[in-house]
Amino acid sequence: MNIKVAFLALILIFLCSIGTAFSQNAVPAGMPDVLLFVDTRNPSRNAVSITYPKVVTRAQAEADLSRLLQETGWSAASVSITEGSILKSGEFPMTSVEFMTPAATTDGIIPIEPIIKAFRNSKDIQVQYLMSPDFYFRGWGNFENKWVKITLNRGNNAYRYSIHVKDSGFKNLELPTLGTQVNPGNTTVPGSSGNTLITVVLIVMLALMAATLAYIFTSRYTHRGDYRGQVRRS
Repeated sequence: MNIKVAFLALILIFLCSIGTAFSQNAVPAGMPDVLLFVDTRNPSRNAVSITYPKVVTRAQAEADLSRLLQETGWSAASVSITEGSILKSGEFPMTSVEFMTPAATTDGIIPIEPIIKAFRNSKDIQVQYLMSPDFYFRGWGNFENKWVKITLNRGNNAYRYSIHVKDSGFKNLELPTLGTQVNPGNTTVPGSSGNTLITVVLIVMLALMAATLAYIFTSRYTHRGDYRGQVRRS
């Protein structure tokens, strides 16, 4: 079995495992409104992919990218905005935005608040970071207030933030000072500490999804044009 077929098989397993029937443009239940996947293993060229579980307009994708760059202070090169399906049947179409940036983390901190600000109009956001083995994490863990609920799940060199935006009317999220949070995140799903099997299944599914997105990204970004602008934090 070649690698493309293997990855397609993995994503189909993931889709079937959540037990949701899809139509041509449907969004599967339980999927985030937007997924940000960041591979920082090459410190000079971090690979970033923004994936929507449906087709969105190019104008929306460009506006979201602009806000993300403005809020995070990142720059972007080799930008690509595409839509379509990785399946020959054309099912499960989605829009993706892919680009390269010099550095997506600073001093072990994953920039959660700027990302949430950029996608504040999305109810559910998922941020998946893939780090180098020597990465020393000192970022935010689980947190909840009237604006957001943030859940961190950690694996081997992988950090996944699941974010639910309760109220998008915030100016600042009022995140705790680093080092003061009670729960720095875990590798289990909150509320299911006694169910190891479910925990393992969920972690495996998320790993499959992350691997598939990484494959999609790496198969596309090499022939993209450069993004000639850079938007800095105002």
